[in-house]
This record gives sequence, C-alpha cells and structure tokens, in this order.
Amino acid sequence: MIQLQLKLQGCVSVQVNAGPLAYARAFLDDSRSSKHPSKKVKELKDIFKQFIHACGTALDINEQLIKEDQFEYHEGLKANFRDMVKELSDIIHEP
Repeated sequence: MIQLQLKLQGCVSVQVNAGPLAYARAFLDDSRSSKHPSKKVKELKDIFKQFIHACGTALDINEQLIKEDQFEYHEGLKANFRDMVKELSDIIHEP
C-alpha cells in the first residue's frame, strides 16, 4: 500500500517541477503543439488519457486499502487528482 501511495503522490501531488503537467504544457499547449507532428501530439494526448485512467484506478484501490487514519491524506490525493484532471482537460481540450 505504501508503494501505491508513493506512486500516487508522485503522479498527482507533484510539487517540485509540476511533473506530468509540465510535459503536457510543453508539448500540448495550443501555442506549442503545432510545432510537433500531429500524429505524435495525438499519441501523447492518448497517453495522458491512459495516465488519468490509471491514476483514477489507483486512487480507487488506495481508498479500499487505507485505514481511518489515512483518510485525510487520501482526500488530499483525490483533490490533487481532480485539479490535475481539470488542468490536463484544459490543455488537451477534452472533458
């Protein structure tokens, strides 16, 4: 369970260099995506969709495994995940 939480934290609670969002901004932002082959841009968007799905699944599993004393921590992960999904959706123009 601790390994799962560490992975989740690294994916959805990144604070040092913005993690996955930094890559999304660098390659998929409207002002930059036209500089890259459209096939690769679509591929990266699809990968981000898979990433979001995997993080959501991991959060569901974590919620089943945690004890009461980790509820607040888990809620923080979920809030960070929602924020990340919203920002990624804005960047890739997908709901």
